[in-house]
Amino acid sequence: MDVLHPTDIYLATFENKQISSILLNFLQTKSQVKTIQPSFAQRLTRWRNQETIRKRLKDYHMDRYMRLLGLFWSKWRYGHQLVQSKKKNSTIDVLAILEQPGAYLADSVLPILDFFPESGILLLDPRHYEHTSQIDREIIYQTDSLWQHTGTYWQAHRHFAQHWQYVYEKLSYALQYKQRNLWPLVKNRLHRVFRRLFPIVAVEIIGARQLLTERKVKSLLLATDAHHGGRLFTLVANQQNIPSLIIQHGATMGEWGYIPLYATRFAAWGEISARWMVSKGTPPEKIIITGQPRFDQLTNNTPSLTRTTLSEQLTLSLDTFWLLWAMDPLPKIENAAILEILLNVVASLPWCSLIIRPHPGSPHIEWLVDMLNFRRVDRVVVSSVQESLHDILH
Repeated sequence: MDVLHPTDIYLATFENKQISSILLNFLQTKSQVKTIQPSFAQRLTRWRNQETIRKRLKDYHMDRYMRLLGLFWSKWRYGHQLVQSKKKNSTIDVLAILEQPGAYLADSVLPILDFFPESGILLLDPRHYEHTSQIDREIIYQTDSLWQHTGTYWQAHRHFAQHWQYVYEKLSYALQYKQRNLWPLVKNRLHRVFRRLFPIVAVEIIGARQLLTERKVKSLLLATDAHHGGRLFTLVANQQNIPSLIIQHGATMGEWGYIPLYATRFAAWGEISARWMVSKGTPPEKIIITGQPRFDQLTNNTPSLTRTTLSEQLTLSLDTFWLLWAMDPLPKIENAAILEILLNVVASLPWCSLIIRPHPGSPHIEWLVDMLNFRRVDRVVVSSVQESLHDILH
């Protein structure tokens, strides 16, 4: 058997169908591809894994549908209270958009509204309601401008379904790489996008235009335009010549969270972040250095924790050296690699203890606890996601 041209290829993964398609259609191998199905117990365990469930739901865009349902539910539950307690402005000078959950995102933009009495808050995720309800600003739900366009969804669905055959004929010959046809690899996924995703995006665009026009929105304020909702409203605002400002919410570590910039301006923490944005292709005239509102409160803030209090909360010895790992919202596989290194360090240094502070944007840490239980390393504790990182650092 030739190693480079095997007669048989055996697949033993959870994605046999996709990999087999790549081998047969892209590599055009003449080898016989055989699949080895994992046991039923393994498949069941994987399906119960939260990381797998979240990936499956996201692949089918269920996160967006659930978010919209959550907004409808929140509107029904709290809507009557909002009408009574919040003034409805005829014109909105600044519309703050909150999408992804995480108090640090709200703390990045909401303090700026103090300077603009005629401002409002657009909720794209109902989990921000408790935070925003404490502020004397009108709360607008994304679904306010969507429910009346439910009929438009079915019109858009029929429209994209009718155009699928045209796209099929064009792309079936256009998607080539090194004289190999990529169409068989992507046609099923693209078909789902046409039939399921495009119609609801069309409705969201119509709703965004209506909201910005009817409420006479003069500017947008966001923590990021990298996610679907923020980017959609930013692009629609660009079409209507409505300026937008991004307030940097986290360290500039990954391009996916910041680049490309679609907003009018980007308010950077400092010179380092500004240079990073420019080095990634952002025009310098779109960058301004402002600092970060949520950091202002730290200058005169007296930490609520003392070393003694923290040691009691986490059952840590006061006599050991404390090593703090403030986790980033990285993929599980990358964080697991970092944790493996830190556990080896702690295991080899009997005078060292490790405190793990999960990132508030990635609160699911079951895998982390399981890994710690498996390794059985002493002197390692996990703090609450709600615990102030500033206080712990202090």
